[in-house]
Amino acid sequence: MATEPATDTTSPVLRDATLVKQLAAGDASSVTTLYDAHGTALFSLAQHIVDDQRDAEDVVAEAFRQARTEADRFDPARDSVGSWLLLITRRLAVDRVRSRGGGHGTNAATVQLPDPARRQQFEVRTTDEADRLRRALVALPRLQCIAVELAYFEGLSPSQIAERLEHPVEVVRDRVRVALLTLRADLEARG
Repeated sequence: MATEPATDTTSPVLRDATLVKQLAAGDASSVTTLYDAHGTALFSLAQHIVDDQRDAEDVVAEAFRQARTEADRFDPARDSVGSWLLLITRRLAVDRVRSRGGGHGTNAATVQLPDPARRQQFEVRTTDEADRLRRALVALPRLQCIAVELAYFEGLSPSQIAERLEHPVEVVRDRVRVALLTLRADLEARG
């Protein structure tokens, strides 16, 4: 069964949804177009989580393989294609870190998150602290987690995150604010 190629005249949301339908129908060329649209964001997220270029490349390749096998279950009413691919990548990157027994040491574990109440830096300096932060991030609802990772690990602005996740800027700002408050409370409770 031949499928129509996605054209550049459609919106990115419709184009992506069409590409995933094509992927579900077995059209391997749609992976290339999806990669062109989302590969940089996926690599950046994977790189921030696994802290190794080769591992990040492997994670992104695996994410697209997994997207190909799960394409028939993708629901555009529930998620955007960008969010769906970021979620797959995030899950695979976290699994990669877990499989190698955590991070590469104290320096690789250093992460900074702002304290939304005091506008000071919250510094994570040890592998144990980084593990607590990762567990707290994983416990967040997925949109909050992805928004925080894009904001603080990739350095994207709320409007850039909104565009990438295909959500209104106000939603992104609210999710990041709530996520930071939740992270702060969780990390303080964990010591």
